[in-house]
Amino acid sequence: MAATIKLLSLRLALFLCLLSPGKSTSSYICRHVPGEIAIAQARTGKLIKGKPEWNVTFKNPCICTQLEIFLTCTGFKTVEKIDSRTLLLLRGRCRLYDGAPIYGGHSLSFKYAWDHPYAFKIANATIACS
Repeated sequence: MAATIKLLSLRLALFLCLLSPGKSTSSYICRHVPGEIAIAQARTGKLIKGKPEWNVTFKNPCICTQLEIFLTCTGFKTVEKIDSRTLLLLRGRCRLYDGAPIYGGHSLSFKYAWDHPYAFKIANATIACS
């Protein structure tokens, strides 16, 4: 029964994607929830003060622009200097790129250095559709 429901849901989603002319299937209309920005991290291969450097990328998979993005940052540490316009620490939250927009299908990234990757999560973001 559950498998049948999943299959029907998948078919419905595919059908709806085909009905939206001119829109890429890699982008969709946002549901207006903060977790819709995809976060990926990878080691750069460099060492900064003996710590591995990480590149973190925030990608907006939605059609709509997202801006004023805040992350949870409690316990975040780095030995690599990060410009405050890139990541501004504010009482356990971080403002990403001075509130700059991430347009649909685009991404922003920055680098930091620590022993292990930090588990960034989106705390809040403003969605702008026109």
